[in-house]
Amino acid sequence: MSGFGHGQNPEGIISLRWIDSTNPVRKNDLVRLAIGTADAAEFPHSENDLIVGVSLDEGTFNNWIQVATEGIVRVRNSKAGTVNRGDPVILDYTNSGGTVGKVRSAFISGEHIAGTTYFDSLAHKAVPGSIRKASGTGTPEYLSAEGTAIHFDGSHDCTIAYQIDAPVIGYALDEAKSPNQLFRIVISKQRHIKNSSTL
Repeated sequence: MSGFGHGQNPEGIISLRWIDSTNPVRKNDLVRLAIGTADAAEFPHSENDLIVGVSLDEGTFNNWIQVATEGIVRVRNSKAGTVNRGDPVILDYTNSGGTVGKVRSAFISGEHIAGTTYFDSLAHKAVPGSIRKASGTGTPEYLSAEGTAIHFDGSHDCTIAYQIDAPVIGYALDEAKSPNQLFRIVISKQRHIKNSSTL
């Protein structure tokens, strides 16, 4: 039975039926609750899906699997780069080939921005407070209300780093430098990162 009350399941493990008839689930993949279906799980359907936990089993259609919703678990790195120890970790839907539950770092280590106008667009939506200038000219003053552009003091030609504004699955305890590499994370209890105009 997947439902549990406080104190009955300190490990945060629930049992869910796998309802994806096309894609088998693998151990260490992220899964979401199947909307409208009791006690069932499936792969994420979009980049912004809220993840219920990490599969502890392998299975195919209609198999029951265990899913860890708290604690320290292993996850599978996507093909999109390096995860450093301590990085916030997010679902990497786009760079994992679609509906598979792989992860990437939410931290962009260096994005080059140059222009003569006051505002310049970011490749991703950023978390307020995470913008850092690594090198170059120009001073970033504040993040737009949408989190998609930075206001500068004028002309700029610099490299910046920031955290992507996306639901955080957890925080990395290990480094991961290659695709499909397994590494440990601490599952985050707070999955929503709110946005504002604060830099």
